[in-house]
Amino acid sequence: MKMRLFAAVLVAMATIQSCTYEEGPSLSFRSKAGRLEGRWNNTFKEDGSAPKEGDSLIYTFTKENAGTATTKTKLFTGSYNVATIDLAWQWGDTKEKISLKQTWNGVDLGTKVYRILRLTNNEMWLENPSDVSKKIEFTRIK
Repeated sequence: MKMRLFAAVLVAMATIQSCTYEEGPSLSFRSKAGRLEGRWNNTFKEDGSAPKEGDSLIYTFTKENAGTATTKTKLFTGSYNVATIDLAWQWGDTKEKISLKQTWNGVDLGTKVYRILRLTNNEMWLENPSDVSKKIEFTRIK
């Protein structure tokens, strides 16, 4: 009986992902890649502003270290400009950072590295490590 309880506790501890992010979560049953995977709406941009009314910036991440960033900009009523950038993402050494390599039509637009402040099932907050005043916030699109 004690061995079964001990085995169950070991399995539970191995499954639970403790989190080292500054803003949490402190405990999660999903892996970091599992929490990252999906569609995210950019609600607070790196320049310190929210997207304008009618505009959107949607990031999509897959577990296969790929994704897209789609910008939809309202030109005038009923007319939009849509642009999609391909992403290749990877974790830093400790998974506290994420690098996003951006390409558009085969042209390398560079790689940005961000520190992850919060990565929950519904929220993601990133910080530019070279300028900590620049933060990006996302909410999950369900």
